[in-house]
Amino acid sequence: MRKIILILILFSTFISASNDISTKIVATLLKQLAGNKYKVWLNTHTDKNPITINKKHLNIINNCEDASVLLLYSDISIDNKCKNKIILVLDYTLLHKYTNAVGAFYWKKGRPNIVFIRSRLKQHNIKLSESYDKYIEDSLW
Repeated sequence: MRKIILILILFSTFISASNDISTKIVATLLKQLAGNKYKVWLNTHTDKNPITINKKHLNIINNCEDASVLLLYSDISIDNKCKNKIILVLDYTLLHKYTNAVGAFYWKKGRPNIVFIRSRLKQHNIKLSESYDKYIEDSLW
C-alpha cells in the first residue's frame, strides 16, 4: 500500500512539474513574440489539449481582437478580425494549417520542442533574441 501511495505522489509531482515547465516556456515565448505586456487569446474549444498550461500565469483575455498573440491548442475557425494576429500553436501539425503561425511549442518523445519559421517571423517584423536562433527553421518539414 505504501508503494502505491508513493508512486501516486511521485506521478502527481511529475505531472505538476511538467505543467509548470510548459507554462514557463510558453510565457517566455509569448514575451519574445509580443513583448512583456503581451495579451494572449487562448482557444480552449477542445477536449484534447496536447499541453497543459497553468492559465493563471499568463495574461489571457477573452476577446481575440484585443490580443497581441493567439495561442492555439487545436484546429479552429478564427474570426476574420483576428486572422492577421501573431499565432503560436501548441501542436506542430497546426503550423501547416495556419500560415500566420510564426512558431510552435509542443512535446515529442517526452521533451519540449520549439520551432519558429523564419519567413513568418519576418512577415510580422519579429526579431527574437539570439538565444532562439537554434529554433528557427527556413521551412516546414
